[in-house]
Amino acid sequence: MRLPRFLRFSRREWFAIATTVLLLIASIVISFWQCDAAWVSRFGALIIIVGVIFVISDLPEKFEESARAMVKLRTEFTIMSTIDELEEQDHSILTPEQKEIVRNQLTPTKSEFAAEVKRSKNRFYAVEVWIICIGTFANGCGQWVLEHLW
Repeated sequence: MRLPRFLRFSRREWFAIATTVLLLIASIVISFWQCDAAWVSRFGALIIIVGVIFVISDLPEKFEESARAMVKLRTEFTIMSTIDELEEQDHSILTPEQKEIVRNQLTPTKSEFAAEVKRSKNRFYAVEVWIICIGTFANGCGQWVLEHLW
């Protein structure tokens, strides 16, 4: 089963999300166990730290590398399958010049590459914003919310 495009996170993104969720759950469990809602605020600060570490890591640079690799792989696959289809249709082998023409026509433009990079960055920033928001809410309001739930 393939995930929708907006859920295709990198391994690091999944790690940051899982760490955030585990810290949030741990804060609630410890708060109920210790009968002290201040633990949610303390863990909220840890979640913010996870978010900050996540954003200053080398992920933004990796996006461009990843996007370039994906576009290159997709392009090569498209070129090869198109050449194979053309050769099957004509029942002949294309000359190197004809293959080069096909290759030039199917090579992605800079705007297509930029769109792929933009998608990756948008997903990264969405994850980052949610982590920081959850951590800030837990840090600022977590204790108050748990005290009112008791």
